[in-house]
Amino acid sequence: MIKFVFNGYYKSGSTRMWWVLKRSNPEMLHICEPLTPDWLKLKDSIYSHLHGLPIWEDYHRPEFKLIESEWIKRWNQ
Repeated sequence: MIKFVFNGYYKSGSTRMWWVLKRSNPEMLHICEPLTPDWLKLKDSIYSHLHGLPIWEDYHRPEFKLIESEWIKRWNQ
């Protein structure tokens, strides 16, 4: 079940807000989707040099692995 969706804009501080939400609710899955067509290639790493944060780490959690194929299929539509 989705409990919260946060939509941010480029250079608005949304990545920092995502980080605050992630650290204050570590039990939840936090998916960050930067506006880049290459995110599917980038998510195989953990740390983002552009953002200065490990924004990809939740893509490696077991909770995401359960929904990964459906997530990617819907994202590519």
